[in-house]
Amino acid sequence: MELKQQLVIPRAVEAVWQALNDPKMLQQCLPGCQHFEQTDANAYDMTVSAKIGPVKATFKGAIALQNLNPPLLL
Repeated sequence: MELKQQLVIPRAVEAVWQALNDPKMLQQCLPGCQHFEQTDANAYDMTVSAKIGPVKATFKGAIALQNLNPPLLL
């Protein structure tokens, strides 16, 4: 799966970059995320529950961040 979207966040670039790479912050951004753990420098294991009508499912998966373009720190 590939997700793409562009947003403007009215904060310092360095603060946004840190938040986007913080496992606790990422977990809060994923609806139904029960578990989000860093397993390597840019890899995470996660567990997410979703309910659609009377059906509730739990999914386990892995996320790898690729093609990172960190801001230049001055």
